[in-house]
Amino acid sequence: MVLDGILSSGNIEDEATIQMVLGVLLESAKKELDIRMLLKWFNDGHVFNSLGERLDDIQITIAHRHTMVKRIWSSLSITLFTKECVLKLLKELDKTDRYDNTEYFCKAAHFGNKDQLWNKFFSSDVDKWGLHAFQNSFSGFNQKLHSKHTA
Repeated sequence: MVLDGILSSGNIEDEATIQMVLGVLLESAKKELDIRMLLKWFNDGHVFNSLGERLDDIQITIAHRHTMVKRIWSSLSITLFTKECVLKLLKELDKTDRYDNTEYFCKAAHFGNKDQLWNKFFSSDVDKWGLHAFQNSFSGFNQKLHSKHTA
């Protein structure tokens, strides 16, 4: 596993490389167990290895938090209430337009929103959407975990 084999081994000393590897690790979290781990990291504000040891030398950036929230919203087992709480916390941490893009992704990524959003894509409700709203909504809508909800 990347987390235990690379990040917590201390083999990488360059901060930029550590941040890049963490970003790839977060993006690759597709299984429910991995996504639940990201939820814990998001709530705690720290990365932990598989033994539960806190990795103090790894910092979670705002960009990482956005990735975590996107992965959390793609979960089939995390409740909508929890997802909304995480998104609200992200909004408190980041007031930039990056938050808006993440919100479009998240609303589309929740499996319970698929039918409603699909209908919205073909209505006049989206006439005022910009390019990023479409890009992020389409990315959120297209979740591998949700194939049974979109087929």
